[in-house]
Amino acid sequence: MAEVVIQICPNASELAAVLSDLDSHPERIAAISRRNAKEALLRHDWVYRWNEMFRVAGIELSPRMAVRERRLKDMADFIAGQTER
Repeated sequence: MAEVVIQICPNASELAAVLSDLDSHPERIAAISRRNAKEALLRHDWVYRWNEMFRVAGIELSPRMAVRERRLKDMADFIAGQTER
């Protein structure tokens, strides 16, 4: 299961310890960063919002929208394939 949230106490009393632990696991931070970048590319671009509006309105997508969506997916695939260096 993918790590979505890094847990801390509500009063942040253990924040320094959590940050120290994260700092000692650069591979964990790199994996989280890659996953977040990939998900942002696949979900949080205006092309996806426009696609949904066009779908609801029964309007065909423009070729440029399809190109942009493909480019975003290619970038997400590239990021997903990255490994530690």
